[in-house]
Amino acid sequence: IRANPLPPIISSPRDGSIFREKKAALGWLSVSDAVRYHLQVAEDKEFHKIVLDKTDLNDSTFNAGGLEYGTYYFRIRSVAKDGYMGTWSDTLSFILAPPPPTPTVEQPVVSGKEILLRSKSVGKDFSYHFQISRDVQFNKILIDQRSNIPEITIPKPKDSGIYFVRTAAIDVNGDAGEFSSPQSFEIKRFPYEWIGGGGLILLLLLAVQ
Repeated sequence: IRANPLPPIISSPRDGSIFREKKAALGWLSVSDAVRYHLQVAEDKEFHKIVLDKTDLNDSTFNAGGLEYGTYYFRIRSVAKDGYMGTWSDTLSFILAPPPPTPTVEQPVVSGKEILLRSKSVGKDFSYHFQISRDVQFNKILIDQRSNIPEITIPKPKDSGIYFVRTAAIDVNGDAGEFSSPQSFEIKRFPYEWIGGGGLILLLLLAVQ
């Protein structure tokens, strides 16, 4: 009974790994007496519904792309120089799942000394990632905060001007979706700040001279 070449040991991904895109990076350890590898990806454990069948892989990695979201199973075997194919490796699975949906940020509510930031709920078991910046590109982030509910309350910024806010949803596995389109709010201040004593009166007198 011929045992060589031995089946490759799969190095990645772990069984049941989740990929937030329509492709998965597969890897295995090289077999010394193998000249190439034969890999199969199927929709079922019995490999009756094969979606990828690669018989001439020379490297020890393969990017399984062009797949729809769902659960898949894969296996691989070594091919010797004389064309003999060894036994299959253990079967492992992976899941291609869409990223969390992108929430919609509602117009911020500015009142008193606080600002309420709220987004549309994207469903149960999601948390939310809020960011505030002075620029719409979010190059300089002022607030970076997470919440288990689709809203947070923050102190009103001291500086006047335009501020931008965006949010992203995070699922129970810690995977985050895309940030929403930014919403903006404006902080306005009275032209004369209180400086104590008769300072405000003095400023008003100077202004009318």
